[in-house]
Order: sequence, then structure tokens, then C-alpha cells
Amino acid sequence: MIKKIVSGSLHLDLLADKKLSLNQIWRILILDDWYTYDNVLPKMNPPISNDSTTEPKNYVVWRILDGKAGHEAQTLGLLKALEKKANIASFEIKAPSRWKSFSGFIFKYFGPGKSLPPPDLILGAGNRTHLTLLAASHAYGGKTVVLMQPTLPVSLFNLCLIPKHDARKADKKILLTDGVLNPIQPATDADPQRGLFLIGGPSTHYKWDTTKILEQVITLIQENLEIHWTLTTSRRTPTDCTQSLIDLSYPNLKVIPVEKTPKGWVAEKLQECKIVWVSEDSVSMVYEALTAGALTGLLAVPSVKQTSRVQNSVRLLLEQQHIVHFEERNQLFELGNGIILAEADRCADFIINHLLNAKNQI
Repeated sequence: MIKKIVSGSLHLDLLADKKLSLNQIWRILILDDWYTYDNVLPKMNPPISNDSTTEPKNYVVWRILDGKAGHEAQTLGLLKALEKKANIASFEIKAPSRWKSFSGFIFKYFGPGKSLPPPDLILGAGNRTHLTLLAASHAYGGKTVVLMQPTLPVSLFNLCLIPKHDARKADKKILLTDGVLNPIQPATDADPQRGLFLIGGPSTHYKWDTTKILEQVITLIQENLEIHWTLTTSRRTPTDCTQSLIDLSYPNLKVIPVEKTPKGWVAEKLQECKIVWVSEDSVSMVYEALTAGALTGLLAVPSVKQTSRVQNSVRLLLEQQHIVHFEERNQLFELGNGIILAEADRCADFIINHLLNAKNQI
């Protein structure tokens, strides 16, 4: 019979039938709500299969989630890229508290994974996932991959996928990326007569000027009357700006505020619209547009300070001529068919060749 140990419910009579050391009892006390009393010890280190079959290997991937949509979109993008290149069985795990992750790392226990097959790869993005990655790997093995700059030393992880704008140098455990990864797929049938406006809002790195945004949107609409435009906002867009955009009256413009867009709406529109204009503060949307292969332009937004890592990212894209600024909008169509960023695919190839392929492990 399985008995679950919960906080405050451990009694000596429950342990009477077990020959447990003081260290084992202490582990159960510390990690009480992670593990079941009867089966915790035998499940901690499942044997690793030595099957030498010639069938393609099925990789097990644990994806650690911290509840933040932006972080989870990054690991989802990488997972989807891996699934295109290998047989992947993936499992989602909500990151426990930092204390539980730290305790699990010390005692080589990771309760959330006790009923799952041991991982070949563990993915995480966001500070809260870092200790969880280490705890999971320490208990069950598996290569750890962190997306974005980790708060812990890089040497603790097997691979860190860090955007170039974070100004890190590539080394054995760092693979630099053009922006953050995302789950967007290249558009195969985008319409050059359809355009999309993605409007953000004030942030840590950018101020906001509603009048200036309106002027740019109106100019683009009037200069491209043959294009059917769709415009959406973000949760950061000021209320007065959203209302002013809704009040615009053009036959070739449809405004859909973020509150009225279902999950996955932007990804769907990026498959349909060949032309995309993004407010400069929304850098992640810029990379999503480029990943879809859209002709991508920037709507000018006043910055908080002269330089920041986000502004460096935008500046690099401009220098590489992947995007154009509003002031050079006439050059948009000189981008050709658009630059397609396939960073998730590139990272997936690297992981398969250098982490999962035993012959080339780093």
C-alpha cells in the first residue's frame, strides 16, 4: 500500500517497518510532499537502457515550465524544431519552488519526474527553471539546455542558448542566437496584399508616444491603399492609444485589440500577411515576423536611454538589413522575399549533433 507523506503527518510508527537510515528519514522529511513513502527510494534512479537496436532512438525531452508565456514559447519553439528532426517523446513539468529544487538537487531527488521516463534532454527558460533543471538532471540524468542568459554559472549546464544582444561570447557551452527562439513556422503562402501592424507599449527600455504611432500607421495606410491591413495591440498598449487606433476609419484597415484575439492569433496572421510593421519596443514580435519570413519594418518609439541590450538587438537587425526603419520605409520591398530566421532549427541541429549524438557530445 502506498502511503503519501504530507507536512506534519510523519509518525515513527509509519517508519517502523522500514530499515531507513537517518539520512533517508531526513530526505523524506525535507521533501515530504514530493514523494510517496513506499516507493520513493526505488524510483529515484531508474536504470538507463543499453538497448543497441538499430531502430531510430526515441529521445525523451522534459520541458520545464515557469508559467510565463514568453518563456514557455521559447522552449516550445525549440521542442517543435527537435520534433521535426528526431523521434521525440516530450513531457511538461511545472517548476517547483526554488527551495524544493535546491533540496532536490542536494539530495538527488526530483519528485515531479518519478512517474516519467528518464530524460535525454531537459529544457528551460526563465530564472525559476534554472535550479529545477539542475535538480532534475542530478536525479535522473539528461542534458540541460537553458534558453537565455542564466542566473547561475554557465558551467553548470550542458548548453546555454543566449541571444547575441546579451553581449556574451560563444564558447563550448554557449550557442549565440539571433534573438530569442519562438514557435513560429515559415509562412508558405503569405499574401503580399495583406499587411499586419503589431503595436506594443511602454516598457523598461522604451517610452511611448501615441501621436507618433498614429502618424506612422496612418502614413503607411495612405501610402499603401492596395494593401488590406490588420492591426492589433498588446497588453502594454495604453488605453488612449488603443481607442485612437480603433477610431481610425479606413476601408482597408481592421483593428482587433488584443483582448479580442484568441490564443495563437498572431501566429496565424503571420502565416497570412507578407508585410508586417512592429513597434520598436516589441522585439520578440520582430523576431517572430522574421521567422515567418515576412517583410518586416519598425515603427519608431522613443527610447528610455541611448543604449540597452534590446536596442542593440534592433540595431544589429538594421545593420544586417533584415528589417527597415519607418524612415526608410521605401526600402522595405528591397528586402526581396524576406529574411527567414530559422534559429530554432539551427539550435535543434546543434543539440542533436553535439548533445544527443554520443559520438559528438560536448
